[in-house]
Amino acid sequence: MAKRDVNVFEILDAQLADVSDSDTSGEMQWISLDRIADNALNFYPKPTSAQLEELMESIQVNGLLEPPTVIQNKGTLYYRLISGHSRITALRRLHDEAPDEPQYQRVLCKVLPQMDKDRELSAIIEANRQRIKSKALLAEEAQRLMESYARREKNGEQLKGRKRDRAAQELNVSPTTLANSLAIRNGIKVPGIKERWERDEIPEAAALIIARLPQEAQYRLLDYVVDGHHDYSIRSVKKFALMWNGCQKNCPETGGFCQHAEAIYDTDFHGGVWHSPGCCSGCLHRDTCPSVCQYARPAGMESQTAPEDHGGIAPPPKLENRVGLSAEDWQVRRERFSQRLRAAREATGLDRAAFAEKIGEYKATYSAWENGNLPGSGAFPRLAQALGVSTDYLYGLTDDPAPKPVPSVLNQNCGNSESKDGMSFGERLRKARKAAGLTQSDLAEKIGRTAQNVNQYELGLRSPKIETAQTFANALGVSVSELLDLPIQAYDFAPRPTPVQWQPLDETHWPADQQLVILRWDNALGEWCYGTARCVGGYSDLYPFVDTDVGCELEEPSHGEYDAGYWWMPLPEMEDQHESDEA
Repeated sequence: MAKRDVNVFEILDAQLADVSDSDTSGEMQWISLDRIADNALNFYPKPTSAQLEELMESIQVNGLLEPPTVIQNKGTLYYRLISGHSRITALRRLHDEAPDEPQYQRVLCKVLPQMDKDRELSAIIEANRQRIKSKALLAEEAQRLMESYARREKNGEQLKGRKRDRAAQELNVSPTTLANSLAIRNGIKVPGIKERWERDEIPEAAALIIARLPQEAQYRLLDYVVDGHHDYSIRSVKKFALMWNGCQKNCPETGGFCQHAEAIYDTDFHGGVWHSPGCCSGCLHRDTCPSVCQYARPAGMESQTAPEDHGGIAPPPKLENRVGLSAEDWQVRRERFSQRLRAAREATGLDRAAFAEKIGEYKATYSAWENGNLPGSGAFPRLAQALGVSTDYLYGLTDDPAPKPVPSVLNQNCGNSESKDGMSFGERLRKARKAAGLTQSDLAEKIGRTAQNVNQYELGLRSPKIETAQTFANALGVSVSELLDLPIQAYDFAPRPTPVQWQPLDETHWPADQQLVILRWDNALGEWCYGTARCVGGYSDLYPFVDTDVGCELEEPSHGEYDAGYWWMPLPEMEDQHESDEA
């Protein structure tokens, strides 16, 4: 597009001449380009070369569509920028290319009145409100604002509300989003990982897990990703966190993190539980386990080829006699599963939304299963039970949908196959819950489970063991025989003490001084977070809890910010081993 042969400054001068001095209030001024300097308080990233080229072309064609905002340096004729750093940079380049062009020699600016540094910082952040920001940049804005609020309060200014809530309001984001970004910013210590997060290359949920890992674990995670050909997906990060917490951090043979951790995880971690001590030397199955490491392999056992080095984490062992399926085979199996799932669901008379609600899934998740996506292995039993078919039928291992008869858990434990009142356990559980005036969420809180888990029991998608039924009975104030519809002598329980329950972390339920507690809070991603601490202060103290491992003060919960969903439960003190030996 050809440049227009027009002098933008002459047009603006004519327009401003028609405006009275009282209307402009001295705010709009023509300022020489060489008198405008960048602001030292500006922390936003500079534009790339490509972005500058695009901005220069726009200025050549249209001029400056929005005037920069500046503040005059006291006692001088020079100004510093509040907004428009990129535009001024582009103008400087245009001036260097065409120094005699008048439209690149001065700029129409909006001049703000003098203000202190903290309000000037707020003005810079406000000027960048519409900018597309990464989570890292959002956290940087919040951190600088909160530090500014702290300085203003120190100088005697009265600010309402919590600093984080004020920052969230000023940045137009939710307090939870801001809290997560700050936790990640302050928790990730390894530069290589932090750079990836700043470039928005790590999902927020994965970054939160990384931020909770100690610094040594973060360095090992970096090795795991860089040298082990893994990524920072939530699945890989969760897997590494489990390996770090379950395996040897200081191997007696190598002195570092267990090089066999991934093989141990793949062999011994299933069903959400570790089935080994996390070290081959202490494993009871080391004499027969094909994945045992070279340091614990017994003499005479056939030696396996040493695994390649993958950043200190050995790759999983190769599985023998594994049937490889081509992409076409997998497509056939997916289509068969989706067809059978759809047919079985339609036979129940429920649409997708109703059936998804019945099994406790989102409609979109369930619809994806009917459209060719395979669910996780944990979903197959729930689907089969809700549809009245066998899991083998859904897996495609048989064409007979009828499930094989299996003795129920209640029959095995109680020896009672028939209900006297014709009600199922789930129906009696729902009746007892409503009689107690509790919602599913209330009951879940009392027994330490989720509302979805309670809902599955009430819908009959899960059958309880005797111990689980006793937990429900204790929470609802009924006998287990009544809940299971059993004769009293069928399972005679002795009275039990009231179980320890979660309590809200408020002034009424505050822990005793020096009480060892476990804290629980919601991380806003649908997960509960847990941590142990010792109470060393009162409700109004600044830092009332200390870390049980290193004794340092905990940053959260603190400052009286206990209304964000914190709960606590007392923990028994561990018996000192030396005192026990002397006794």
